[in-house]
Amino acid sequence: MGKIRAVAGSSGGEGSLQFLVDMPSEGADANNIALHLNGNSNVGIGTSSPSDKLHLQKSSDNGVVIENTTGATLSLLATGAGRVRSSGHLIFDTGGATERMRIDSSGKVGIGRTDPSQLLEVHKNAGGDQTVAKFSAHNYGDTGKTYIELGTEYGDGSSRIGSFNDTGNKSVLIFETHGASSGAFDERMRIDSSGN
Repeated sequence: MGKIRAVAGSSGGEGSLQFLVDMPSEGADANNIALHLNGNSNVGIGTSSPSDKLHLQKSSDNGVVIENTTGATLSLLATGAGRVRSSGHLIFDTGGATERMRIDSSGKVGIGRTDPSQLLEVHKNAGGDQTVAKFSAHNYGDTGKTYIELGTEYGDGSSRIGSFNDTGNKSVLIFETHGASSGAFDERMRIDSSGN
């Protein structure tokens, strides 16, 4: 059993509507606010002071589960860090219902692909010379290089390819291998803007 209670606002301001449950004994008043509707149409579940259109609050991990009749679920969780959980693929659409990226149920990420075969697959649906991905950093001159590193999980035994701006708009491509010291790389080859 429960009840609905109207609460007047302070100094004649907007009031609120509360839905109460959890009657402690027969004939006693319901005392647990299950849902709070503010005069500004904000809804609070677990809180009597919702700060947005829907505000959920819980003393422990909190979340929202959206489920269809076949059992597929999407969960939004607050567990100390924001989390999104899906029982299947997680698909991101923009511009209406146009898919741009997905994380499939095995953890593979596809950008421009609906069937990624690797941990990350990026595809641009256009022919000819195309830039599919770009990696950059706010660097200028030989003292600042932007790298892509290939190798082992912890870095030792890895190699990397770097690029930096030389003079004007000229670029230099360098190749480095891991040295004997942990975290140390040695340059083995470079190609300047003239091809040397």
